Amino acid sequence: MGLAFSALSEDYCYNDDCDVSSTPILDTLMDDGTIKEAFSVQLCGEPQDMHGFLNLGGYEPTHMKDSLNWTTAEKTSTLGEYGYWLSYMVGVRVADKSVSFSESVVNDYGGALIDTGTTEIMLPSSTLGSSIEDSDTVLKELYDKYDGDMSSTELKEFLEEGECMSRSKLDGLPTLYLELDGMTLSVEHIHY
Repeated sequence: MGLAFSALSEDYCYNDDCDVSSTPILDTLMDDGTIKEAFSVQLCGEPQDMHGFLNLGGYEPTHMKDSLNWTTAEKTSTLGEYGYWLSYMVGVRVADKSVSFSESVVNDYGGALIDTGTTEIMLPSSTLGSSIEDSDTVLKELYDKYDGDMSSTELKEFLEEGECMSRSKLDGLPTLYLELDGMTLSVEHIHY
């Protein structure tokens, strides 16, 4: 069961017979009036209750630590009607430092893709960088602002090569902020 728009849905096929079309569950629930305009997804909770929630028609305030932030979600139109949830991105910061960011590059497809089916955060190479030597990039700022127990070599290997590190060594990495239209999403070090 996906939560994307109908352009991403696939027909049901059995033994190469694809005569049954599919409609995403959100489309069905909105068409029949079960839900209106909103739904919310919590991918996981506190460590003691490692499960998520799908709330149709709104959100559950008791599952929230802070106030609710809204951002407009749109469909992409530049590359056709793919049907992804998108939000316009206006900037990226590492701690208090804004990094090189081109709105036209990030928003070329219509915005930043928001997908409950992936755990990845992807940024253009001009914003992320490919080396800690690339000035005004996320990697450079993560490296410069790190205040933990990794050696400079370990930190470089973690940032540039994706080397695995123990969770305790990740302490000291700064918060990454993704500035969307109408809100700023803070991403703590254990999530990037």
